[in-house]
Amino acid sequence: MRGTESLRTLKMPWTDLSNDQTIFESVATKLSNLTYLDISHCSGIGVEAIRAIGHHCKNLERFDMNSLRFYYNGESWAVRVGIPSEVALAIASTMPKLKHLEIFSMQLGNEDLLKILNSCAQLQYLDISECIVA
Repeated sequence: MRGTESLRTLKMPWTDLSNDQTIFESVATKLSNLTYLDISHCSGIGVEAIRAIGHHCKNLERFDMNSLRFYYNGESWAVRVGIPSEVALAIASTMPKLKHLEIFSMQLGNEDLLKILNSCAQLQYLDISECIVA
């Protein structure tokens, strides 16, 4: 992916990544200047992809991952009921510069929400519309 080093915004909502769930793990190193990523409604985004994004995209200020429904559990594709704790931890531990986070229409644990709020000190906008916080 030549030339992606200067890319600052990547919007790819409704993209089906189920044929290549490792796409972000393999290209995240080339997206180091990314400040805005939208993967809302994508299928095939797993915890490892979120970790890779956070680890390599150190300038990420806006992250939209609304209504992620499908994920690969290591054996087959499954429907995600909520945000796994590992995803919340990946956001909290690798995306400290976030100012804008959208996790619309997902289920989110109280502890996971607190991890994000406590770790993303620059957060100015958080969309948890239609979320079930339990």
